[in-house]
Amino acid sequence: MSENNYPEMPSEQSSSVSNLDRICGIDEQFIENKKEYQSLINDMKCPMCLNVVCKPLECKLCQTLICENCFFVLHLAETPCITQNCKGNYSKANKFVREILCALKITCEACGKKGMNYTDYLKHIDSCEQYLANPLMKIIRDINEREEEIKKLTKEVETASENANVNLTPD
Repeated sequence: MSENNYPEMPSEQSSSVSNLDRICGIDEQFIENKKEYQSLINDMKCPMCLNVVCKPLECKLCQTLICENCFFVLHLAETPCITQNCKGNYSKANKFVREILCALKITCEACGKKGMNYTDYLKHIDSCEQYLANPLMKIIRDINEREEEIKKLTKEVETASENANVNLTPD
């Protein structure tokens, strides 16, 4: 996210965690160089949160972009794609999308830190105390931890099952 024209930023009080009502996407008002990239930004909005995609995933069939955190909602709803009648699955967004995101300059919505490129922004929100204090972020972290635990337990069960089948095979 590159830098050029800085939008008027809300006061520190209005950007406090208590006013963070979402954890998905990047609100355009926090993209410092949005005028420079406006036409591309419009094509990179998540259809769920309506913000610029954050940690974007892309449908393999219809190329719809979605935020990673918005994807968790789809995943919980067992919906393959947000686009009506599309049965595609999501994977990491294409290189072009990732390169455009890296050209943006972003201000942290929670703490107000300015001038971060996309990569630095992602690192920042993983450690920003105000961002992480958001109750919605805690829910996402809990879901991620539980999914990882389920994957680990599933793998253990599969391994134990395979070992049991090997041991039951007559010699």
